[in-house]
Amino acid sequence: MNKEQFYSVVSREKVVQAVRAANGPGYLFFKDILQHKYEAICQCLAGRVQVHYAVKANPSPMVLEEISRLGLGADVASGGELQAVLDAGIPAEKIEFSGPGKRLEELQAAMEVGIGAINVESLSELKKILTLSRDRDRQARIGVRINPDMGKVKTGLKMAGNTQFGISEANLPEVFALIRDNANRLLFQGIHLHIGSQVLEASVIAENMRIALNSALKVEQDFGVTVGKINFGGGWGINYFENQAPLNLSQLSEFIGVVLKEPAYKGLVDRCKLIVEPGRFLVGECGLFFAGIVTLKQNGTLDFAVLDGGMNHNYLLAGGMGQVIRRNFEIDAICQGAEEDGETKTFTVVGPLCTPQDVLANNVELPEVLAEEDTVLFFNCGAYGASASPLQFLSHPQPCEEMID
Repeated sequence: MNKEQFYSVVSREKVVQAVRAANGPGYLFFKDILQHKYEAICQCLAGRVQVHYAVKANPSPMVLEEISRLGLGADVASGGELQAVLDAGIPAEKIEFSGPGKRLEELQAAMEVGIGAINVESLSELKKILTLSRDRDRQARIGVRINPDMGKVKTGLKMAGNTQFGISEANLPEVFALIRDNANRLLFQGIHLHIGSQVLEASVIAENMRIALNSALKVEQDFGVTVGKINFGGGWGINYFENQAPLNLSQLSEFIGVVLKEPAYKGLVDRCKLIVEPGRFLVGECGLFFAGIVTLKQNGTLDFAVLDGGMNHNYLLAGGMGQVIRRNFEIDAICQGAEEDGETKTFTVVGPLCTPQDVLANNVELPEVLAEEDTVLFFNCGAYGASASPLQFLSHPQPCEEMID
């Protein structure tokens, strides 16, 4: 989402007021944008698929409270995230727990509160759940996260194939044998796949859904179980950079409709709970990161704007979280004194840290009148922000986080 699109939903005046009232540097999350994205998802899915929120994108309590208010389920990846969504009021039966390294105490907590499914990612994990079930005389609702043989399916960030996630197809017989032999303890709910992240092509998302449906058919045929739910994962991308086209939701809705109407899947679609779990797509565009200018300086041929917040607060801006080449996010500036008159100047925007990696924007045009104590805004920062950043590095103050109604 570019800044013009953002300001068409939330006025720049409202953003300026919120920034000036906040104790930055930090994050502002705008309910209007989050609501806008949720409504777009619902329109795309047209009631055919349930929506869970991938908490790893942004576990801020104020964001989770809004997710709960909207009635979404949740996909968690740690015991801490599990407790956070429960605290936010999301019902246990609408929670699924994924992740390749769940600790014993996390599995126990998930069983005790009765979440919708622990998505098992290894035979070892399944055996631990079975032991806990026997020791505590408690049944466990489980899903099986399948890691399909992907070939060359295109994704933004690969989450299947030769990765640590899920259970390979070759190892499924042993897993389902254990489930079948302990059906009174291990309550099989269905399957989960998450093939890739930051996907911007509607056809790829639809094809990944077809892969999941085919996996469900194969599981039923090969292992004699009934699949009651299919979690397609998330991975819906957002356009961060100038040359990226946004995910076409109208096209995606059409493609999903075609896949779900294929005769081979009719039995599954009619009886299964179908789930998608967007994270970044739902909250990424609702958040702004803002930081104040501490110093303006020139070194060599470059003009620098040095901010009071950097990659310690937002690692994504500095190229973290899987970016191969750091690229500039959409940017704006709020000037405290002289009003912007249209004249601009080229700046390199950096944080306060003692590392050359702390570059937030290269060669960007900002108002020529920019001065110390003015504020720089970065858009599309609602996902993988503070919680995905090295907050303790150099012991600077923690960023603020505020939800703007």
